[in-house]
Amino acid sequence: MITNITQTDKDIQTMSSLEIAELTGKTHSHVLRDIDNMLIIVNPDLDSPLNSATYKDGNNIERRHFNLNKNLTLTLISGYNIKLRYTIIKRWQELETIEEPKSIQPINPLTQQLEGLKFLADEFNIQGVDKINMFENGLAKFPDIIKALPSYSTSSISAKVAQSYSGHKSDNDEVLISATAFNKLAKSHKILEQITRKNGKKFWSVTDKGLKYGLNKVSRQSSSITQPHWYDDTFKELYKVVQQ
Repeated sequence: MITNITQTDKDIQTMSSLEIAELTGKTHSHVLRDIDNMLIIVNPDLDSPLNSATYKDGNNIERRHFNLNKNLTLTLISGYNIKLRYTIIKRWQELETIEEPKSIQPINPLTQQLEGLKFLADEFNIQGVDKINMFENGLAKFPDIIKALPSYSTSSISAKVAQSYSGHKSDNDEVLISATAFNKLAKSHKILEQITRKNGKKFWSVTDKGLKYGLNKVSRQSSSITQPHWYDDTFKELYKVVQQ
């Protein structure tokens, strides 16, 4: 029988003296005798001296046997005739060709989440800003990964509240300046710039200077267009700046 024993904290393949007896046609007692004679010579040189183990035979009587690793098995049979050596060596080759079970690789949570999000995006044909927003929400537990997403498209780029401008109002809800006029003033202060698309259409975009007061968000109508959104807590300061 082929069995596994633990030696120096590693599982190694071994061959039982019982199987050696079966393969060679020798009696088990003769094989034990040969092993005992071999160990008188080699045991002092082994890292861990080999001792016999016990098994119970068909009559439930404990008997002595050995489990030999490959080196000891080949050493033992070196004194046997060619046919017996060939039989044992062939058996070892069969043993070594048996594929070891593959270890189960731990599941990477990030990889698993990304695969799930990619499946949903492909399955429902989610594209552009909606796809980016979906990944942002789905990767909330991985803030370092979220940083790699286009910053202008994320709603969580700042803890500040950012809103599009629809006209600045006074305390009595009176519009003091229109969005068109405000954008022109912001452009004159280099807080906004107007970008022209290939089709000739124009859209407003917050400049580097203006990022102190707001951010660009991708338009839901087109992922190639951004819309300025301004932070509530700095808007009064921004309004004063564009009025200068």
